[in-house]
Amino acid sequence: MGNLKGLLKNKKTGGYSEEREVRYPAVLLLRIHNKKMAKIKKIYFCPKCKLWRGSEKKCPECKRKTIPVDAPLKRGSYYYIPGIPKPLPSVTTILNDVLAKPALIHWVAETAAKAALENPWMSVKEAVSSIYRTKEKAGLKGKDIHKIIQNLSKGGKVEKTKEIKGYIEAYEKFKADVPFRILATEKIVYSKKYGYAGTLDAIIKFKNGELAIIDFKTGKYVYREASIQLSAYKQALEEMYPKKKKPDKTFVVHLKSDGTYSLIEKNASFQIFLALKKVWLWQQSLENNNGNNK
Repeated sequence: MGNLKGLLKNKKTGGYSEEREVRYPAVLLLRIHNKKMAKIKKIYFCPKCKLWRGSEKKCPECKRKTIPVDAPLKRGSYYYIPGIPKPLPSVTTILNDVLAKPALIHWVAETAAKAALENPWMSVKEAVSSIYRTKEKAGLKGKDIHKIIQNLSKGGKVEKTKEIKGYIEAYEKFKADVPFRILATEKIVYSKKYGYAGTLDAIIKFKNGELAIIDFKTGKYVYREASIQLSAYKQALEEMYPKKKKPDKTFVVHLKSDGTYSLIEKNASFQIFLALKKVWLWQQSLENNNGNNK
């Protein structure tokens, strides 16, 4: 049996639902998680313009009736939030499209060079392809670890395989060293005012009563935009719950494969994110007007 906190709600603490313990068979934990995340809503599609119209039942351009279609809250780089007529770009999409990652560029070069050295007969095309295979594998592992952490945070138990053992031990050390209570995990937040959305990893309450937004990172590096990402989540959360207690701080918890972790406080100005979003909107306008302008 595994402990799963979060399916039944008990009392309110600071505006975020505190979750009480429910016991489920461990084999069902991941299935329940997937069911919770696969939230479905109706969005409207204009068959004439061939464009998604959000919650608009009539196309604002051709004035024809739109067709309701079931769709998940998140599709690709966009979130479809009930009550908001246009899809909202994700925080990570905005940051990834605008900001360069010097460490990632170094990793790309190193990965291609390593593949070429290991196989002298490898073509240039094959060396380039190795970059994407390695990146995809690392991305999938990161997503798996995030799901496992979410289950662990709700009291679930997972098998410590060789590939993920270090990350799980790092999370368990963090939990033992820093007493806290989890108020929410994998929470979708959005800003109607500024037009974006995202999914934060966790909202926690420390022993001293402070609230914090946590972002778990499992890669080799913690990129500089993590601070900006968290500032956007914090702003969205405060906008969604204006009368509730605001998060006091934002942190990155860097979980490492050797079983250690780093707790890093982040406090970037939200204005930086807004400036980057303006650049992103400019890029989108160029691409929409002329696909060759990038």
